[in-house]
Amino acid sequence: MQTASRFDSPRWELATAVVIGIVSLSTALAVWWTSTIASRRADLNRQGMIDAIKVQAGTNEDWRKAYEEAAYAARYAIGAAEAEALVASDDPGARARGENLKAYLLPNLQLMAAPLGSDLEYALPAGTYDIPRRIQDLEAGSDLAALDPAESFATADRLGAQQRWLVVGSVLLAISLFWLALAQIGHGRRRLLTFFVGLGFFAASLFYLLVVSVVFALIQGGAA
Repeated sequence: MQTASRFDSPRWELATAVVIGIVSLSTALAVWWTSTIASRRADLNRQGMIDAIKVQAGTNEDWRKAYEEAAYAARYAIGAAEAEALVASDDPGARARGENLKAYLLPNLQLMAAPLGSDLEYALPAGTYDIPRRIQDLEAGSDLAALDPAESFATADRLGAQQRWLVVGSVLLAISLFWLALAQIGHGRRRLLTFFVGLGFFAASLFYLLVVSVVFALIQGGAA
């Protein structure tokens, strides 16, 4: 009876209450940590979607511009051939039209076709144009080239995995609280047993959360 009363003393009551307070605070911090990771994951997924849309829109615009330049370059080549034929004609009116084409129409077409239709680096031996190279140059010179949606999605996936592992740690802390609550309402040696079971779950959860934090810190550090 004396041993039992010792476990039911106010000192044990205070010790149990203090430990429950510490575990409750740890649980709150673990939940906050998990929610923070979830929020960062959502932000990265949203940013990845926005960047992917921007990149796709930029790619579409680059393709449109390249093929627009190719269309103007084709019209310039046809106009230039037509102007040369008219200038070489014996008809004064035809020669005048040819000169007008050279003076007014062709410069504008050449300007609209540039640089695909004017730079020799895009000219192919068959008289066509290296459109894929022009598209690559447009993409390389775009501000969107720095965007990397795939990296945002990959980081979000890593955070999602970390979030799931942290939830397990929160569950372990909740189990610890359950056993400590039993210790508070129990009596005698049963109180001591449940107290140490709860304390064991608490220690295991802290070790688990430490391992998770170290592992994902190494993963993110290696990825960076």
